Amino acid sequence: MNITPVLDIRNLSVDFAGQGEVLRVVNNISLTVNPGETVGLVGESGSGKSVTSLAVMQLLQKPSGRIAEGEILLNINGTQTDLVKLKEEEVRRYRGKHMAMIFQEPMTSLNPVLTCGYQVAEALMLHEGLNKKQARERCIELFDHVKLPRPQAIYDAYPHQLSGGQKQRVMIAMAISCKPQLLIADEPTTALDVTVQKSIIELLGRLQQEYGMGIIFISHDLGVVSDIASRVAVMYKGKMVENATAADIFKNPQHPYTKGLLACRPQWISA
Repeated sequence: MNITPVLDIRNLSVDFAGQGEVLRVVNNISLTVNPGETVGLVGESGSGKSVTSLAVMQLLQKPSGRIAEGEILLNINGTQTDLVKLKEEEVRRYRGKHMAMIFQEPMTSLNPVLTCGYQVAEALMLHEGLNKKQARERCIELFDHVKLPRPQAIYDAYPHQLSGGQKQRVMIAMAISCKPQLLIADEPTTALDVTVQKSIIELLGRLQQEYGMGIIFISHDLGVVSDIASRVAVMYKGKMVENATAADIFKNPQHPYTKGLLACRPQWISA
């Protein structure tokens, strides 16, 4: 039975211009994500992982960054849309509602002068058409759903008043608020301690099962990726050098760079 991917990236290239030259930072990559599937995107810093995710979300810094070629096809309820061809106001109808992103450092995404609850409620009012009272009630439900303590108090709290793990849960609540079909998690556990990291990973797994989301999980931590992903794509210097099932990547890597990454793992991490 053929499954239509929720995301189908075809021959994507991304350029950045600066100091009189154009640098290709993502070079002709292709990747699919099926509903309910987690795809790990791995590679060292500067390999193009985050730029790829920003291209999907249409959040590249302009005018320096631009999609040079390729298609980014998002499939929503049987209708496939090439995000590359959309105008910014059209993209906003998809971003937040049908596709969402969790960033590595929530303080770069949460506005420090607005309460956590308001920032999530704002998205609900914008995309779901809820009034202020409805959005507050739904937001508190979401905070409870992602296991935040005292969700009503956190609704009125500012980001600096929360721990790192709590801020990340607020970001997750915001990301899933409209039940998106695609979720991109860009190193969402890197800055957290091991215990909190484990709880965030378990939370994402539970939410994925509940909502049937396709997830791109970006990380340099191969131990985390081996636990969460069914398929793994490896990036190196802007190119995708390997794309296979997690079992194949960890047990039978083909590309020298993938073999090097695996060789650098702590010995206690098993495939």
